[in-house]
Amino acid sequence: MATANLTHILLHNNIDIACVQEPYTLLNKVAGLPKDFQIFTCGRDRIKSAIIINNNDLDIITITQVSHEDAILNKIRYEGLQFYGASLYLHNDRDIERELGTIEKIIRLTKRGGLLLVLDSKARSKIRSTRTQTRGE
Repeated sequence: MATANLTHILLHNNIDIACVQEPYTLLNKVAGLPKDFQIFTCGRDRIKSAIIINNNDLDIITITQVSHEDAILNKIRYEGLQFYGASLYLHNDRDIERELGTIEKIIRLTKRGGLLLVLDSKARSKIRSTRTQTRGE
């Protein structure tokens, strides 16, 4: 149902780019989206991050130095505009320092261009919950 809702929102609102964490997968491939969407992931096991493109006029290149099952970084170009888009899933059972290392690498690689960084940080905030986890601090 979430994938169907995402598809409807992207198409109905003419949204070009969606960063998704924990996408619906079948046989470790993102599934349930229209065939004309471009789906960018990296890795072969338990894909947790994806960037969905709903505009074939965008020129997309995956930056493989930091992309893996939990993180995807793309360089996005469109009519003279260039920026980077990153979608990350941070596991709550891993050391936060390891996860922050990936984010630091992405920032270093993209320092000469704009960066859209979207992540599921597994850190509760007071906006969503009555208490903030230590990880959220």
